[in-house]
Amino acid sequence: MSLFPSEQAALDAALANSLLQVPDGEKKEEGIAVGVEVAAQIVALRANDGSNVGLPYTPPVGLGFWQPDPRTGASPFLSWKDVTPWTLEIADQFRVGPPPSIYGDLFASDLAEMKAIGGTTSSIRTTEQTNIAKFATDNPVAQYNRLARLVAEAVPSDLEINARAFAHVSLSLADAFISSFEGKFTYHFWRPWTAIRNAAAIGHPELEDLSWLSLIPTPPHPEYPANHAVQSAAIVTALKHSYGEDIPPVTLTCPAASCTPGFTVTSGHLDDFRALFGLARIYGGIHYRNTIDLSWGQGDAVGEKVISTSYTHGAPG
Repeated sequence: MSLFPSEQAALDAALANSLLQVPDGEKKEEGIAVGVEVAAQIVALRANDGSNVGLPYTPPVGLGFWQPDPRTGASPFLSWKDVTPWTLEIADQFRVGPPPSIYGDLFASDLAEMKAIGGTTSSIRTTEQTNIAKFATDNPVAQYNRLARLVAEAVPSDLEINARAFAHVSLSLADAFISSFEGKFTYHFWRPWTAIRNAAAIGHPELEDLSWLSLIPTPPHPEYPANHAVQSAAIVTALKHSYGEDIPPVTLTCPAASCTPGFTVTSGHLDDFRALFGLARIYGGIHYRNTIDLSWGQGDAVGEKVISTSYTHGAPG
């Protein structure tokens, strides 16, 4: 309620429903008191962490630098590069190296793939790939927590393991976000739609298309690293620590209006979900393949850091 006061009625109702499952008595009241105290301490701890600071963002000018997609506008996330991490020593602890030269072969290969598969129309993108791209447009916090709940339900575990797992997921989500945005606003790298419209200037006139736009409207921040890939890798690392790499198959849905109705993703291998959210951004035309590959590694490192520096008693392995 401290963070979302306008949602108090819904939060109160959800809390009351949850507490109905706990027998009344002194132990219940003591538990509620502990929860209130812990929440107050966390809110106080993060009161000045920088997450509520709004900073104007003016990207560098020139080839290779980010420009806002006319469909989504300027970035509101600049301040997140300076937010105090939860478990990382510093925000750039796992920052990946600089993006590839825009004049090199690696970037040319990635750009050619983007033009072919990631536009609003594509002759090579399959229907499934299109659906996957749209699938990852749901609110990532909701989607990742939806996955965590499915995994917890599929792998019967005691309360201690489940509580720890969800704490790890939340810490991984937060630190992955901070880690990826620190990198984004260090490199200011351009998105595919900008690069394709300027391809002739970097030596590839055959790739230039002044009207090209990505299938998925480009998020309002620089391209490198890929936040979805960093976050999904970190969260899957956390989930595997508590529940193992292979689980009974779970089916993840997307209720967002932007998703294809009825399209779901089912797997019993957690790394498939790690791959899902990275590949979706390639199919959607908003991230280069090299960026996704490196961002998964960054997310793995963040997840391992969360696990190694927080409560781990009793976890598998």
